[in-house]
Amino acid sequence: MFPRKENRPAKRDRIPGPPELRHERSWRGGGRVAGSGVVLEDGVRSPGGGKAPFRCRASALPLLILPLITLLIFSFHAPSSPALAAGEEAPTFLWPARGRVVKGFVPATGHYGEGGHAGMDIALDPESEVRASAPGMVSFSGRTPLGICISIQHGGGFKTTYVSLRCSEVRKGQRVEAGQVIGKSDGTADPSSRLPHLHFGLYLHGVAVDPLP
Repeated sequence: MFPRKENRPAKRDRIPGPPELRHERSWRGGGRVAGSGVVLEDGVRSPGGGKAPFRCRASALPLLILPLITLLIFSFHAPSSPALAAGEEAPTFLWPARGRVVKGFVPATGHYGEGGHAGMDIALDPESEVRASAPGMVSFSGRTPLGICISIQHGGGFKTTYVSLRCSEVRKGQRVEAGQVIGKSDGTADPSSRLPHLHFGLYLHGVAVDPLP
């Protein structure tokens, strides 16, 4: 069984809007979507152009610099809480592997996403099977500094990531089904947790969200 609430990070106030994944205790296949929320089931079926001519004069420099500074200030900001667009349906997600959560999601504290933990770490023995959490298309499968990583794009603007794998059994552009084995765990290259683990991330429109709010 997966851990209960005591293994999750402390709840924080959230801005209403983003879908929530609810942890259900029983192991069973399939899933359901209640309203706009996403249910995370325990069953494993088995995150150029041209130049405009101008003359540069010293008196014109402030007029050029001030708009640039304003643009930078408004461009670099912490991402807001994402939400499903009208007409989008949230997929049903399965657990990618059997194991206990040893580190949960931590929101980023910096403007560039630093200071957080964008996902959850599931303790696994090396060579454990890792499965696709929902149907979708593989958008990345390859080696990274944290070991082999797989990303799968799902419907509704969702993406899942599976980090620190020993091997991948899928390739970019391949369609996968929920519960399909996509690789085997390693977990020794990711320093976010001391135990061998799978780092599982969930993203909505490019913004990391908590798989277990």
